[in-house]
Amino acid sequence: MLILKANKPNGIKIFEKAMANNQPVIFPTDTIYGIGTFISNIKANEKIYEIKGRPKNKPFPILISNIKQLNNLIEGKLSNKQNELINKYWPGSTLIFKANPKVSSFFVYNNTIAIRYIERNWLSDVISHFNIPLTATSANLSGKEYKNNISQIINDFALSISFYIIDKLSNKKPSSIIDISTDEIKIIRN
Repeated sequence: MLILKANKPNGIKIFEKAMANNQPVIFPTDTIYGIGTFISNIKANEKIYEIKGRPKNKPFPILISNIKQLNNLIEGKLSNKQNELINKYWPGSTLIFKANPKVSSFFVYNNTIAIRYIERNWLSDVISHFNIPLTATSANLSGKEYKNNISQIINDFALSISFYIIDKLSNKKPSSIIDISTDEIKIIRN
């Protein structure tokens, strides 16, 4: 088991080791601890589904560090309305867009993709370093309540996850999810 404090060098080290072993990582997002890996690592993403007991028809949100990464994940160009909503809700919320048909169906639900522009500096720097977006889902078993306590999270996943990045988190709830894939804006989770 490898547990390191959250910063760019440690993040790069952990994600390199995890990627070499097709393993996911538990790490702090802007709001809660998440389990994730690079979108390019299908084997590690499949392990997350197995570990969490998550239905495969529930794709993970994607974390990005720049708008170019967003443009590679979505279909077409951003509308003026979408740009307004991005400026209003990012960073902070998970936004749902129409998915680029080239994106693996592994990350798409009903032709849409959930994306979050990450605010946490070290994590944004790690994503930028590799220039590959990350998947991230809450660090809890599917159907079980999320507990924002890293000691409890490590205890719960010690037998199935070997890589951890730790940092102080405020007692926040998961992010809002807003569907902006059509002209009708829908609040999925507030």
